Amino acid sequence: MSAYTITVLYYDDEMLLELKSLVISNCAVGHGGRVIIPTEIKEGKLIIAVLQGEVTVLNTLGERAAKNNMVA
Repeated sequence: MSAYTITVLYYDDEMLLELKSLVISNCAVGHGGRVIIPTEIKEGKLIIAVLQGEVTVLNTLGERAAKNNMVA
């Protein structure tokens, strides 16, 4: 069975306004070619995308607006 390094883009169930990312190394790949994300990592997350490799997120939709709204 193969293994990949992947980057998961997700929202926390508690904080749906901030897109987050997580890099997972040695992620198993199933027979159908899809990566198998461990259940404990999926808990509490709304997964938006799974990307192959280690990816650095530079900007996200609404990032500036959210930061500007926090400043009074």
